[in-house]
Amino acid sequence: MIIIWDYYFRLDHGFSFGLQGRYFFPLVVAHFAILLIGLKTLFEFIFRSFAKWGYLVLISAVLIFNDVSLFFLSTSYYSTSGIEVFARQASQYKPEMIKGLPIFMIVLLIIISQIIFITILASKFKKNEI
Repeated sequence: MIIIWDYYFRLDHGFSFGLQGRYFFPLVVAHFAILLIGLKTLFEFIFRSFAKWGYLVLISAVLIFNDVSLFFLSTSYYSTSGIEVFARQASQYKPEMIKGLPIFMIVLLIIISQIIFITILASKFKKNEI
């Protein structure tokens, strides 16, 4: 539908908007769910006794990929010449209480919560509670 809409838009207005990533964001969750269901089935079929550990590796990989992609995205928008410059640019539209260096506390809390989540999940897998 997006390609067809863009084609008719170009015919009417003489230029194309092109395919932008924001058009595909609603589809990411559905495709990711299909991918996870397929990987879950594959783990259970091939690695029957280690399927739960495959889930743990998969969940950890998703969290790490998310962190790395957010870091990559932020370095493409903000200057990384210094930590103060990066913090000032990254917090320019934030409320006063988290402008500047306090924004890194949020990042640190997110990373700590991800580590705690993976640790708790691994301990539940080890105890066969999940």
